[in-house]
Amino acid sequence: LEENIFSEIVPAEARLKPLLIRYAIQLTDKQKDHDGAIKIIDRVLPEMSGSEIRWNDLTYEGICYKAIALSRSNRAQEAVQLISKPPDIGKVAINQRWLWFYTKAIVSANAGNHSEASIEFEKAIKQLNQYRESLPQALRLTFFRDKSDIFEALVRYGYEQGNLALVFETIQSLKGRTFKD
Repeated sequence: LEENIFSEIVPAEARLKPLLIRYAIQLTDKQKDHDGAIKIIDRVLPEMSGSEIRWNDLTYEGICYKAIALSRSNRAQEAVQLISKPPDIGKVAINQRWLWFYTKAIVSANAGNHSEASIEFEKAIKQLNQYRESLPQALRLTFFRDKSDIFEALVRYGYEQGNLALVFETIQSLKGRTFKD
């Protein structure tokens, strides 16, 4: 079935690619099928391979989620290598810049580099908050609705590290932000 989907969709218009990337994200996040997610991303975004990546929002997302899937499938070194060269941030939508730091945090945590993971989580949240503050008041309440992964990952990370202060601080800051808005 999967091969039939690819043979029909991959040559299709570029606007279907984001849907397949999101499907790959669901595979790795919800179904824990990391290898399936990696396979989809590689098939949908062949421009990600090679030494010179053509950066745009889609390849940026693809690289980030492929690195996360690689690190979750015990291929942390491949993930580290994939994100070793930062993107041209000017070619990435401002509302997606947090994703690079989030990816680095997840990859670092899965590779056992906990001090770097903490730093990258902080950077990701800082990017999210900066963007959120630039939004009109009416949009702020719903801004974090589709960004809960980063906060769930930070809470999970804090819990796994035995850092209950981090867990508490993260939950309290989310509650405080909602109350403030």
